[in-house]
Amino acid sequence: MSDFPTKSQEYPSSLASKVLDIMSMYFLALPVESQATKISRDISRNRGFVEGALPVLCALNIMTFANEKSFEEDINLYDVDPDDGFIKLKVSQKTQKRNRQKPRATINTSLFVKLGVTVPHTSEAATSLTITILAELKEILSFYFSLLRRTELAGDIKALLFSNARESARDVSPEVSSTEVVESPAQRPSAYPMVQPMKAALYFDNADGFGEWRILISTEGYRNLREYRRADEKIFKIIVKKIKQLSNGHFSDDNQKRLNGPDAGIPIHEAKMTRDLRLVYQVDCVPDHDGESERQDPWLVFSELMGIIKGSEYALSCSGGVLDRPNYLRLPHRSNPNFANQREILYDIFEIYTKIKRQRRHHDVADRTQAIIKVLRSQSFPGQQIDYLYVDEAQDNLLIDALILRRLCKNPDGLFWAGDTAQTISAGSSFRFDDLKAFMYRMEQQHIPVNSARASLHQPTMFQLAINYRSHGGIVNCAHSVIELITRFWPNTIDKLQPEKGVVDGLKPVFFTGWDNDTVSYEQFLFGASHIEFGAQQCILVRDEAARQKLREQVGDIGLIMTLYESKGLEFNDVLLYNFFEDSVIDLSRWRIVLNGVEGERHAPNFERDEARYAGVCSELKLLYVGITRARKNMWIVDKSDKSDPMLV
Repeated sequence: MSDFPTKSQEYPSSLASKVLDIMSMYFLALPVESQATKISRDISRNRGFVEGALPVLCALNIMTFANEKSFEEDINLYDVDPDDGFIKLKVSQKTQKRNRQKPRATINTSLFVKLGVTVPHTSEAATSLTITILAELKEILSFYFSLLRRTELAGDIKALLFSNARESARDVSPEVSSTEVVESPAQRPSAYPMVQPMKAALYFDNADGFGEWRILISTEGYRNLREYRRADEKIFKIIVKKIKQLSNGHFSDDNQKRLNGPDAGIPIHEAKMTRDLRLVYQVDCVPDHDGESERQDPWLVFSELMGIIKGSEYALSCSGGVLDRPNYLRLPHRSNPNFANQREILYDIFEIYTKIKRQRRHHDVADRTQAIIKVLRSQSFPGQQIDYLYVDEAQDNLLIDALILRRLCKNPDGLFWAGDTAQTISAGSSFRFDDLKAFMYRMEQQHIPVNSARASLHQPTMFQLAINYRSHGGIVNCAHSVIELITRFWPNTIDKLQPEKGVVDGLKPVFFTGWDNDTVSYEQFLFGASHIEFGAQQCILVRDEAARQKLREQVGDIGLIMTLYESKGLEFNDVLLYNFFEDSVIDLSRWRIVLNGVEGERHAPNFERDEARYAGVCSELKLLYVGITRARKNMWIVDKSDKSDPMLV
């Protein structure tokens, strides 16, 4: 207890925080009959306080007040130990003065309301509130320790906290057969908060098998779970399986039969489990963060942080190599369309990301590049430079990486860059070759000390390889149709080039769609031994590792399965792109933007009205282009999602 945190920034990563979180969850599951009324009430209240205190302390840690230093003043990406190989960089007084004029970070006041405290308006009030919250948490921890010393609770506590107490824990944790792999609670996350309340979540082994739909179990439902757990293990496992199906959004005819009429208000559904057993439920839509923000595509967000805020030419001119908030907000919308209307939110995310990264003493790819650039600018090149350098897949680098590569070569005319900006699928990769060409010219023009040859300065030359010797015309033309969509809607994200041409003509890619659960298993139809044989020159492409594992479980070891990112730079005679649209984070309403590219289509969304909303489609189309261009002879696209429909028109 003597080491209990005394500052808000210390608590989130402290041992006390972890112990409080675990103990407050487990004590909730103590049988009510074994507790005094006051103890039972305190256990429930304390869990709510522990759960609500953490986000409030995190908010207090980043709050700023008038006439006091702002968050950005604390951001110093290179203020780390020399042993880490990074450079210490001090912020100038001028920069600090400018930072003080920046707006304060937005705080979600509902966090304070939920905890039952007042939002502080001065640093003194914030300090006082922090001390009060930490003192209360310390008292709660002392309360839990006192419960552990109560002899009358020893049996129930032992059943909850020790997995080897099988008999005492029989009513809480389902048994597993000897053939199942048993992992420790530390290795397998709790089902809470996927299943709420906590007392109901403890009837599930762990979080395995749950999806994005959160399950809220009523008091009556909790009683039923407990009764079936005691009386019929087989039925109990059937119920758990059905709950997990609904958590993953599996709303089939058997899982979503409506019990009340269309005019009855909130629809009530039932899911069939056995011949005479049904699970009755309703679906609620809960706004995220009180409806104040919308969910962002994580890949797009991280690309914006790496490629624009930290890895762009703009960032080089700012203190610490990071684009500050005012300059980020002033970026032209046309050349930087992603999040053009949400940049305040994006910069808030960047600040939180930076703070967490510093607390964990981590570094990202942009930090690495900026640190190397700093060293190379302050001293002579540490080694022998080369005369010529060829860079392939140039689009997979940050723009600022080009400075380091340029420094490696002493010949200003000795660099050759090759790539395809239609394949910018790496996080942070956001430049075009036009941008690279202009960037390198400006860097030479500013007399950056990389030009030891002192050759005459001239614009870099760019040329296109317009003949595709890999794929035949059918595949090349299909890939070009994707390029046309990107060029039409997002012209500043891709270089404008002449259409590629294949040496010979060939079959267009074949699109399999329209499969559903009522038809024959399409996996067996496609991957059965009598249909498509997969050898060294055949490949199945999926979106990510999770999709690969899922397909392996369905059809077994049938051949080479690669993610789209792994396949970059490779080629195969035959390629099958599997469930690309089904696994896309972009919903159907946004995919329908491509219908604007169809002449005479009257039901397409208005792109100009909200360009930022459709930014994710651009990234998806580039990923699709990568998949199509891996094939030399045959290309099959298999997808069961209706999100693929707009691309078929």
